Amino acid sequence: MFAEDMMLKIKDGKIPDNLLDDEELAKMIRLNLVHKNGDNHYLTIPTFTKNEFNDFTRLFKPAVKELNKKLNDLVLKLWEEFNEFVPEQVHDQINQYLAGYTNNIIGFTIFNMLDRKILAAPPKKGPLTYNMLYIDRPLKWQI
Repeated sequence: MFAEDMMLKIKDGKIPDNLLDDEELAKMIRLNLVHKNGDNHYLTIPTFTKNEFNDFTRLFKPAVKELNKKLNDLVLKLWEEFNEFVPEQVHDQINQYLAGYTNNIIGFTIFNMLDRKILAAPPKKGPLTYNMLYIDRPLKWQI
């Protein structure tokens, strides 16, 4: 579909001239994967080397560790409460309820982060490219 090993040829998000033909470039623009700035075309998704990505994710480790602890404590507390008053023959259903609660917590957390402007809402129109990124890896590992 697109140029072979295209991502390996892109440096700092700038797409080299003649890497893509006009049809491929137009399709990538429609998919919100590329935008034009002046005479150049750039990826709209962040690109990282493996080391850059490791450094980036390391920034979030303390917060993720704290959040995981709180969520684990909450799920355990919910399970203990269910276990106390739910008859044993319906214990298998407890996991379904806990999964539902966990999914609700994720949704509430996302909406709270949107309200607090920690996360940006995705655009109302166009293909979604939010939460997409590219990490450089050796050619033999390319998908």
